[in-house]
Amino acid sequence: MPRSILPAALALPALFGLASCGTGSPPVPPAGAAAGRAAPVTYGVVVTIRPLPAPGDRTGTILGAVGSGPAPGQPASFEFILREDDGRTLSVVQTNAEGLRPGERIVVSMGERTLVGRAGD
Repeated sequence: MPRSILPAALALPALFGLASCGTGSPPVPPAGAAAGRAAPVTYGVVVTIRPLPAPGDRTGTILGAVGSGPAPGQPASFEFILREDDGRTLSVVQTNAEGLRPGERIVVSMGERTLVGRAGD
């Protein structure tokens, strides 16, 4: 290779390598199949909350579920009975990470999975 072409031949791969290195990583999309999807919501109140037996709990009683707790590494599940503002009654099973209580105002998201959360209004 002639000497005048050699520096250019060495510089091109270096330039392309630097061009591909940005100042940051590309954005990572949110996890989960439903991330970014719109879901209809309704509002209402919590009527009752009932703890459910932990998987493998053979007692089948509320006392057994409360006393034994969830299996290791698994959050406790609760059945929420909800009354929506339009008068409909719903039953939703999920954890109670927000510490919801009967009488509390809630928002119900009805996407791929129905989720209950504390209303912010």
